[in-house]
Amino acid sequence: MKKSSFIIILIILLTQSCAATIRSRQALYDADTLFDNRKYNEAIKAYTEVTTRYPKSFAAEQAQYLIAYTLIYYDNPNADYARALIEFNRFIQLYPSGNKIREARNWVNVLSRLNHSMNKNEILQSRCSGDNSSKELKIIVTCPQ
Repeated sequence: MKKSSFIIILIILLTQSCAATIRSRQALYDADTLFDNRKYNEAIKAYTEVTTRYPKSFAAEQAQYLIAYTLIYYDNPNADYARALIEFNRFIQLYPSGNKIREARNWVNVLSRLNHSMNKNEILQSRCSGDNSSKELKIIVTCPQ
């Protein structure tokens, strides 16, 4: 009797686990469909929902990466590189062994460098804005011989 009860409980647990996996993958698919239909803000919300509802799932790992990716996607009119950097860092923190870890680290590197360059550019522009005689920013580059 104990053995059959154990088997029944095991079957119930496996069934629930499989159902959760199917639901999480369907939610990820639905978010991907929004992305494919160029509904980027809605896709980000749907990916976020996947990470919230199924935090330990493979779908949540993929969704976290895709939140960040959607924020840098070239066709997204609301692209937000600063927020993407935060989301890629979150991915690295949550999924250090994830299947997209190398891509996420690469994006963090690129976005960090871009952010640094943009900050330098703003400083240079602010220094030049006080000079009304010339609105041009002249950059001198010295090349090694």
